[in-house]
Amino acid sequence: MTSFLYAHGIRIFDYLRFAEPLRDYIRERAQEVCATAGVEIEHVSKSPIRKEDLVARVLAVRGEVPGLVHVISAMESCPSYKPWMDKSNGHMYLRPTQGKCLHYYVYFIDEKLGLCYLRIPSWAPFGPQFYCNGHSMLARALRREEIDFVQEDNAFLRIRDLERAQALADAFSPDALHKRLTHYASWLCPVPEWYGISTGTSAVLEMPG
Repeated sequence: MTSFLYAHGIRIFDYLRFAEPLRDYIRERAQEVCATAGVEIEHVSKSPIRKEDLVARVLAVRGEVPGLVHVISAMESCPSYKPWMDKSNGHMYLRPTQGKCLHYYVYFIDEKLGLCYLRIPSWAPFGPQFYCNGHSMLARALRREEIDFVQEDNAFLRIRDLERAQALADAFSPDALHKRLTHYASWLCPVPEWYGISTGTSAVLEMPG
């Protein structure tokens, strides 16, 4: 991060002024995405509340159609930096520290991956965390091929064609996952586009479905 600031002509002690507009940009993108999909951001301020329960209630109404499902915001701890000067040589740099910022949990159903979410911090270094469930991905593949199965939570109790199910699981491609993740990161965490940095997609795309 220190090298990035120097490369862009940003003074180390202007770190806050550098990060604040990007924080606002993240928040604006979240509001924009929700407005387009007709979804309201639900803020959670109490830790005992399970986000999965909130999402399950939404899914019970909207169904399993691909698209944006729900967005939850919460104040949580996050890695950050603080400006620092080495008094022995006058060198200025950023030191890692812990902070707290607003996070967005964006839940969506991907046509192939199933229910996923992206956890997006609104403060630099803006490191998103992605979650998807391989069992959900396999279940969707089985449905596409009309292979009967029984699933309980995260376990398959019965699959009519085990050999084909294994083949579908083996066909899982990390490269394909990376491509989808790049797409969603570009869509929901657009910090690189602020600086004109390519993330591997030609544009910020709208959510499929």
